[in-house]
Amino acid sequence: RRDLSVASALSATMNARLSVAVLLLSLALMKLDVIGLVRFVVAVRVKYGTAPALLFACVIRANWHDAHVGAPASYVFRGGEDVGLVFLPGATVEPAAYAPLLKRVAEEARATVILARPAFRSPVLFGGAKAFRALAASDPDVRTWVVGGHSMGAGSLGAAGIAADPASGARGLAMLAGVPTGSVDLLDRHDIAGLAIFASEDTIVSLADGAKAEDGTLIRDNLKRLPPRTWRRVIRGGNHAGFGLYGPQTFPVRDGARTISLEDQQNQTAHHLVSFLRRVARRHRWKPAKQFLAYGGTHPKRASD
Repeated sequence: RRDLSVASALSATMNARLSVAVLLLSLALMKLDVIGLVRFVVAVRVKYGTAPALLFACVIRANWHDAHVGAPASYVFRGGEDVGLVFLPGATVEPAAYAPLLKRVAEEARATVILARPAFRSPVLFGGAKAFRALAASDPDVRTWVVGGHSMGAGSLGAAGIAADPASGARGLAMLAGVPTGSVDLLDRHDIAGLAIFASEDTIVSLADGAKAEDGTLIRDNLKRLPPRTWRRVIRGGNHAGFGLYGPQTFPVRDGARTISLEDQQNQTAHHLVSFLRRVARRHRWKPAKQFLAYGGTHPKRASD
């Protein structure tokens, strides 16, 4: 009996330790987003090869930027139904870093704003136009949808690429420190309104002569790929990281230093986004959104006319 008791006690101890080990491993996997890392490697290995893709993924993970604010209770901010915005965070940045800005924009623009949370903090894994439409369909009463983002989340791998796909049904493109690259060209898209906000001290997506995008093309040349109806704004004294709340940025290069306060840059960014969303909403006020009709609905306002 004594031997059985000892064995039972040892078994219980081992099970408890195993449970703790499994819990710690699970927490580590969640923190490191190993599943997201694997998905990222699979997504980019076709272009770069497995080994370079794995190295690239590890470098990105080592340079994650955590938000300097707590996670919001919800990543959907509802201020109205005239217009909606799906916003893609910049690569490596925790989505919560944009929550205060987007919450304010939703309230002031009377809009519905959805803050996307792509795996591995990478726009590459968001899912393109299909994922955009799925999020838009979650709020069918919203009349018109805009896609936007920051940095890589604004570019061809994010918002610009989604807007360029006619299947998205997006009627607006809001880019914070981002430009179209690669094969994405919106110059002939007269049906899309655009907003491109830059910051004068941004050294990551710089408007300086000769500055290049991540694919080696000139940023100034890429500006010619924006929709014809694009409003361009430059925040004097702002920098790349000032579009979110995540602190200084040193990857892929060291960001420039702001000469205005973070609050000032956030205020100016909010003002431009709110004005743009209101403009898009007015333009499409009595026009059914393609996303809504595509899912079998009727226009919520016109149906009662």
